[in-house]
Formats: sequence, structure tokens, C-alpha cells
Amino acid sequence: MLYCYKPLDIFWADNKTLDFKGFHVTPYLNEILNKGKILPTIHTGKSTLGENTYASSSIRGCLVSFFDDFQLAMNGCYSLTIYALLKKKLISSEQFIELVKSEWVSVYGNEQSIDFENSMNLMVFTQILTPLYMAGEIDTVFKFLERSLDFQNPHILTTQWVDDLPNSIDGVLENIGVLEVNFNKKYIADPSVFMGAAPSIYGDAYPKGDFDQKIYSIEENVRDYCTELTEDEEESWYGSRGSDIAKAVIKNCKKPKLTFSAELEYVFSELKGLGIVDFSDDLDDLEFDDVNGTINIEDEVTFVKQVTIDRDDLAIWNPSEHEWRIPAFDGISVSESNVVALAGDIQTAMGNSKLTYEKGTTVRGRKNPKVES
Repeated sequence: MLYCYKPLDIFWADNKTLDFKGFHVTPYLNEILNKGKILPTIHTGKSTLGENTYASSSIRGCLVSFFDDFQLAMNGCYSLTIYALLKKKLISSEQFIELVKSEWVSVYGNEQSIDFENSMNLMVFTQILTPLYMAGEIDTVFKFLERSLDFQNPHILTTQWVDDLPNSIDGVLENIGVLEVNFNKKYIADPSVFMGAAPSIYGDAYPKGDFDQKIYSIEENVRDYCTELTEDEEESWYGSRGSDIAKAVIKNCKKPKLTFSAELEYVFSELKGLGIVDFSDDLDDLEFDDVNGTINIEDEVTFVKQVTIDRDDLAIWNPSEHEWRIPAFDGISVSESNVVALAGDIQTAMGNSKLTYEKGTTVRGRKNPKVES
């Protein structure tokens, strides 16, 4: 049986846990290795890459972010490296032009190809971007790279991490890297379960919190109910749900055990809001247990009004960015053996489909010939 605390979309199943690998991209690699732990923002005070803010505070707090896919992590690593090198003006205008040229060719095949969306060729493109780079307008440069070269925009909203990096190419390449960590979690917060999939900046993302339980009837009801949502509205909904879940966990994450509760009537109203039950239904029409505070739907999911869980047994799945958010108030232990790549290991390409990297070939200190030539 699959269980759910609906207000925060927390799922668990009888006698099951979820094993998965997470890939943490960081510009503080050497600092993390010296401490032997990945520490969350609440302890380090460091800005988190791509983080959102709420009431001037990080919504990450005690959460540490991990990609669920090695290739996506490497794309992110490359993007952050290029951003840091450009922001610090560590490459010349000539090297910048060569960088853009190589990426253009990797996308369009040759220098004369036209980006029809923007009606420009490589010469025009570099004539626009080079002055912007020299003027330090890196965020604008990134917008052009994203639109024309399939560049993965890392959604950088804070730049403290750039300032913290050494002011040299070697320093940047040796401090940005990827750490791989194995996880085993009993509780998964995942707002995508009832939809069966969620729109993502990387393509559809499939649920993590269903524990391979089949909930055909509920999925069908929810999809029928949500057919009028546009993709933008659906993405906005997932973003809002993800923030609500993160904030609720962060508010309580100093405690080793987390307790969440809501009135059964509120849980019921949320089920109506997603089309899981009809608006014309009331609790008496369903299989509910007022003593234990549960509602069973189609023998597929039992919804509860309260759950108490160990903080370290929880993982939050953010499908819109293929990202795990892991409560880590006490930190996550790592060592050199967890390092699977450095920025200097990446050889080619900005775009999601073009970056290739063979796992297991990491050589600490190898440099990227593209930026050093």
C-alpha cells in the first residue's frame, strides 16, 4: 500500500525504501573535501547555486541539492565553469570568440549556418556577444547562449560563489566539481506522483515517490481534471509546490524528527482540488477512518492527516529541475572517493545533448584545452 501526507505530498510504502544516486555540483569542492562534509547553507552562509529566496532568506536552508543524473550534473558543471571564467574575465576576447565558435559549430555543424530564430550567423553572433563580454554583461551573454546554442542556463541568481573562487583559470577548474553520493530514503516528497510525469527544463520527469505502486485510477482522474492547464501553468504549479514543501521542511529541520499534521477535512479538500475525488463527494462517501485519520482511495493510496518521520529518512524530489533536495542539517559525509569529475575534465559542448563525458576517467588537475589555448 502507498501512503501519502497530501499537504506536503510526502509518500511512503510498506516495507520499502528508495535507493538512488545524487550528483552534487559545487564551486567549493576543495573546501568540502577539507571538512569531509557537504554542509547546507544554514551552516555555511554560502550562497547556493540557482537558489530562490523567500523573505530575503534562502529556501535551501538545511537542504542540499543533487542532480539525479550524471550527464545533467556535468552539463551544470560546465555551465558554471564558463560563467565563472567569463564573470572573472579570465579569458581574452580572442579566446571568447574561439569558445563561441566551437560551440556554434557543435550546434549548427559549420560557421555559415544560420540561427533562424534570431536570423544571425556566427559572425553577427560574435559581433554582438564579444562587446557584451568585454563590458561584463555576463547574464546577457548567457541569455544569448541559451537561446541560440542550447546552453544550459544555470539560473544563477547569486554570485557570491564566483567571488569565492580563485582568480585564475587553474583555480576555477580545480574548485568546481561533481560529488556522487548514494542515498537510501523511506519518505519521498514528490508533487508529481499523481500526474504520472512533470514538465522539466530537461524534458519530462517521472515520479520518484510512487515506489513502483500502480495508481491508475487516481492518475486518470487527476489528468482528466488538469487537462485545461497550460504547460506554463503546470510548471508554475510545480514550482510553487516545491517551494511550499522546502519551506515546511526547513522550518522544522533542526529537529531530528519531523511531525506534520492537518485536519482531515483539509486533506479531503486538497483531494478535491486535484480531482482525486469529486466535488460532490463528502467524507461519508469514501472509505475513511476518523479514529486513525485516514482516507483510502481505490485501494491505491491511503491519505493520512498526520505523519512523524526521521529527518534523515526524507528526500524531496523537484521534478522541474531533475533535482533532489536532501535535508542535511548535520551535513553529508564525503571524501575524495566521492569526486567523479572536475570542471577541468570536461572537454566539449554547452548543450544538453552535446556534452559527453565518460564516467571514471577523472584525473585531478587536468585542464580544459578549450579555455587555455
